[in-house]
Amino acid sequence: MAQISVIIPCFNCEDYLAAAIDSVLVQTKSVFEIIIVDDGSTDRSVDVAEGLVAAGRVKLIRQVHKGVSAARNAGIDAATGDHMLFLDADDLLHPQALENLAAAVEAASGRVGIMGCAWFETTPDVTSSVFIPKMDDDFFPRILTGNIGPVHTCLIPSELMRRAGCFREGQRFFEDWECICRIALQGARLAPTAFVGAYYRRHGVSTFARAKPAEVARGHVTVMETLSHGILQRDDLLMKHGTALFWGTWTAIHHAREVKVPWCELEELSKVLATLARCGPKSIRKSRYAQSIRVLGVRCSETLRSLIARPASKTDESCAVAVT
Repeated sequence: MAQISVIIPCFNCEDYLAAAIDSVLVQTKSVFEIIIVDDGSTDRSVDVAEGLVAAGRVKLIRQVHKGVSAARNAGIDAATGDHMLFLDADDLLHPQALENLAAAVEAASGRVGIMGCAWFETTPDVTSSVFIPKMDDDFFPRILTGNIGPVHTCLIPSELMRRAGCFREGQRFFEDWECICRIALQGARLAPTAFVGAYYRRHGVSTFARAKPAEVARGHVTVMETLSHGILQRDDLLMKHGTALFWGTWTAIHHAREVKVPWCELEELSKVLATLARCGPKSIRKSRYAQSIRVLGVRCSETLRSLIARPASKTDESCAVAVT
């Protein structure tokens, strides 16, 4: 039976933290441990958590403000369960979420469990949209065009998480997507369930709601760097998904330039795109854009492409990444 550690990073979430914790405490499958990591909150978040610590219901770790990735990693270091679920302090779980995820991973040992998610604003009884995971076990190619789901849809074997290297500290956006990419590159498989057990809260003061476009673009660039370097070391993945990787890499660079991210920050990903133009699948090597990159380089080719501003070809439209 899966022993689940639920890790809740928290930074100034006094209005939502108690509800998040309560959604874990009422699970139909007992939780092995709940670890709250307070990331230097300046509101009453610690008071909320300490009330539950006194009752013996949760563990509390306090640290100076380092960001959500560092907070999650502190929880990973302290966790003793054989599986982990990361629940942000403003989100919720359905009471049967862990029961369904545990059943999925127990039927497929060593895999990452994934369930559905619903988005809400005030109450999870009124949702604005719903995500249901695809019912197959492969991370690819979907991981190339976006995350497989919000972080609290996933139940991850602890050993796999630690082997993949945990969360990348210092990355401000898409840090969960980047981490899942490294898990996927380990050769992991998915154990999906159609049960909608994760609730994602939309509100105006969330980190993503207040994000600057350039910061979001930098996060996307980091994700594509991780994916590209991993796939270039795997001939099987390169031949199967190299086309999607090429256009996904280009999309990250293109979006970053649109929001004025300087070229000096895109050098590494530009080198990857040039490598794919030379060594990717034949269909990519023969494309006009790959030929342009080989002759003119990435920077000049992208500048010319933007100046011409031609409508995307059918190939571009089918392969370009849509990041949400």
